[in-house]
Order: sequence, then C-alpha cells, then structure tokens
Amino acid sequence: MQDRSLNRLFDHGIPALHKGNIGMQSSPHVYDTNHEPALVTVAEDDISFPEKVFTVHDDNEQSMLLKKLGKNDAFEYQTESEVQYLVQLALEDALESLGLTGLLHIKPEISVFAYRPDIIVVYHSMRGIVLVVEVKKPGTEVFESHDVGGQLYDYLVGLLGTGILPFGVLSSYDETCIAYLDDGGVSKGILERVIGQLNSEIPQSRVLGDADVTIRSASAGVTRSPESKLRRVFTRHLTGIPTGGACLKTEEDVDAQDGRDGDEETTGSKLGKVDGEDAEKDPIYEREIIYTTTFSGRNAMKGLILAIRCAIESLNVSQEKDVPLNGDGATGACALVNESGLCWTKLSSSVKFDYYNFPPSSSKLFYLWKDLGRGSKGRVFLACNSTGKVCAAKFLLLDQTLLHRQEDSPAARRAERERQMEARKVLADLECSRWTEAYNGIFGKQVRVVKLNNLWCLLMPYFDPVQLHERMSVLPAVKTILSDFKKKGLRYADDDLRWRHIGMRDGRVYLFDLGSLEVDDPKKKTTIDAQISHLSSKTN
Repeated sequence: MQDRSLNRLFDHGIPALHKGNIGMQSSPHVYDTNHEPALVTVAEDDISFPEKVFTVHDDNEQSMLLKKLGKNDAFEYQTESEVQYLVQLALEDALESLGLTGLLHIKPEISVFAYRPDIIVVYHSMRGIVLVVEVKKPGTEVFESHDVGGQLYDYLVGLLGTGILPFGVLSSYDETCIAYLDDGGVSKGILERVIGQLNSEIPQSRVLGDADVTIRSASAGVTRSPESKLRRVFTRHLTGIPTGGACLKTEEDVDAQDGRDGDEETTGSKLGKVDGEDAEKDPIYEREIIYTTTFSGRNAMKGLILAIRCAIESLNVSQEKDVPLNGDGATGACALVNESGLCWTKLSSSVKFDYYNFPPSSSKLFYLWKDLGRGSKGRVFLACNSTGKVCAAKFLLLDQTLLHRQEDSPAARRAERERQMEARKVLADLECSRWTEAYNGIFGKQVRVVKLNNLWCLLMPYFDPVQLHERMSVLPAVKTILSDFKKKGLRYADDDLRWRHIGMRDGRVYLFDLGSLEVDDPKKKTTIDAQISHLSSKTN
C-alpha cells in the first residue's frame, strides 16, 4: 500500500513537479498587475532547520497533497491556478501537522480587498488575514523579480494597515521563501526566535481562540488605547500603497469624486502593462521587501510551518488599530473604497471621527479604518467618509471557491458571480429591513444598502463593544431586547447570540448583527432565559 502519510512529506519531501511541465514554462511574471515594483533583498543568513520540527499529527495521518498525487510519480500542471492548488494543499497539510486546522483557515481570495486569484490567505476567524501567500509558476526569475516583489510588498503593507505585523510567502510549489518588510529588525527577530522554537510546542496562549473569551480591542468613546508602536515603527511604509484588483484610478479622480481639495495623499495604480522581462521597471527603493533563502525538498514543509508559526507569533506581538474617540483623528494606512474599486491610502489626522452623524447618501467614498471581524455572512469594518462621519460597513462576501472553479468557462464564472450578487442583495435588504422592525425605525436614516468595491454592503451604526467587567450588568437589558423582538414575532438565532454582537451607545444596550434575527418559530425549544444563561456563562 502506498504511503500517503504526513510523515512521508517530512521524511522524503514534497512530491516533484513533472519536468516536462517545468521545461515548457514561459516567463512567470504576471503582467499589468497594478503594482509598483519593489526592491527585493535576500537575507544573507542561512536558515538551519532542526532535524525534527514539532508536530501533533499521528503516524497514520493522511496527507491531502499525497492523496492528490495518487499513484503518480510527479504532479503535472498547465496553469498557475493548478500550482496554486498544490500550494494550498501543502498549507492544509502544514496546519494539520500543527494541530491548527479549524483555528486557522486557508482559502484563495478570501478578503473583501479583491486580491488576485493567485493569492492564498491564511486567516483567523476574528483577526482576519494573518499570512499572504503569493503563488507563481516555477522559474528562477520568480524570486528575483521586482514586479513580483512589488505585489508582495503591497499585500504586506495592506496587512500592516490592519495592525498586524505582516509575514508573507512566495511559492512556486517546488521552491518557497518567507517575505517580510524592512522594519528595523522587528520581523527578523520574530523569524529568528521562531526558528529556535521549531522543535517545541506552540504555547497555547499563542493560538487565539474565541473572541468571546478575551476582548482585545478598545471601546470608542470609553477608553483610549495607547498609540500603536507598530505604526511608529513602520511610518515610512504607510504612504503610496496600491493594491491588486480594482483600484480607484488617480488622485485627481478620488479628490473629484469625494469633493476634496487633493491635500490628502492617495495612491492608485501607476504600473502600466509591460511587454516582457526587459521592460520591468526599476524598483522604488523606499519600497523594499526582504526574502529568506528558498526552501525545497525535505525542507519545503518545514518552511511552511516556519511561516505559519511566524504569523502566529506576529499576532501576539502586534497591536490592533485603535478605535478613535469621538472627535479624535487617526493616521495610518487603510483601504479607500468606492462603488467599483479600492486602493490603499493614508488617512489624514485632519479627519475627525464623528460617531453621532451618519454618512449621508451623497457619500460615495469610504475609508475602511479597522477590521471589526468576520461573521458567517460577511466582514465588518469601522468606516468613515471624508469628513469623518462614521458607520459600520458590512460587506456581504462571495464564495470564491465557486467563482474560480477551474472546470468552468469565463462566462460560467460571470454567471455564478451574478447569481451570488443577487442572493447577497436579498440578504442585505432583509437585514436592512430588520433594523426598522427591531428598533421601531429609530435607525431609519442610519442603515442602508450600497455597493462598494463591487460587493453589496450594509452601512449601519457603530456601537462600542461591551467590556468584560460590564457584561453582568447589561444582561437584564439584553433580556428586555430579546423579549421586545419576540413581541414583534422575531427571535435572535441561538448560535449567533454572542457578546461580540452586543454593543452600547450612550449607556444604552443594542443587539446589532440583525442578519441573525429570524421569524420566531414556536417549535424552537430554547427560551430567552436559556439564551441569557448562555451569555452569563461568558461573563468572566
């Protein structure tokens, strides 16, 4: 019987790619990427892996990568998407080896930021993306290309904008390296520290669990979080940040659309189409990305485990973005979206956050300042318009696995996207109507459905999270809200009644994820008292 165990990957290395495929490859570069190039620097330090790295899988645990290989001696491929799929399987095997399956997840293009299809992301359900993996077809030029370096640079700076100390991976499947920013040695220190820990267990405190257990973010208008040290370290990285996918076109377009005078720095895509390798632009030397040496063969899986463990470590040394107090400003990198696109920009400190005035319907541009979390239907951001009027923006995400099925034609993919967009619009409209039903129309002018970055988005009021020490005291108010919902023929879904869906404003308590509000069913056995009892078990 053929050995398909995870142990085989560590003992003998990952399966090879078919040599005939490698020989026929053209240039690996992705042209017209909408990214400026970046200076690629390869760290001089050689990484020495221990003979055995820490894993938790048993000896009989099967490898997804080897199951895909079947009875073949090597993988055959024709497209970059097929290479991406192999890298994704290897990452799944690495998570399984570390016992992190279910805590961290791997998908292509999971983000609302419309990354390109050759991006894989490792993400945490509450903290969002923790590791970006850029996949290219094999070729020696991949790890030397300034254009490819520019793509990774922009993705890492995008992660930096969310408050996470970023790590990335560049992989052609047969070769892999870890990428990080020039940050005065901070990322290099994490890398060196994790290398020294590869043969030992990951401390449980390093793996983030349910956000209901520990609330890490500060409340707007209640406490002021200390200024992020992370943003002070990376100040020079926070300007000029284009991203892949649809972008706002120019600074003039952005200023004209939102009625500003152009004094705030905004960057769209500037890199035009190039015709060949010799046409690659010289990098802007303020844009620098650092690569480790490449890993292959028996070290391939160890390299992926090193990257994942660096991402976990970075979550624990990174500070989340602050939620500014009412009337305060904030400065740093964030996404700027309109109906059809997105670009990375620097939010000016002159924009003062105003939680008491909702963005009017004339607002067409929104800064996505802080990622507030991901739910079953979408991802929510703390957003504001150009004058600082604040809302919570919930993007109804699409199922990317259906949008990029290799067997489908482009026309079939377009039809699938249209189908999903229609379904998401129904969900957004329903949740919007629930606000009127649930709160007797008092938020009528503060909830609406718009299209941003080619996705349906529900704009809602922002509420402060309930702090741990406040939870017991607000339980009676939560019970009253649930009782009021029941009188209206509505009930909050049991599985979604969590503290992260309960907020406060000016001393009043609200439930705000109303996509979980459903028509009351008398057959449901769970009572309101039982729901409150469940919440009370999460008060310490």
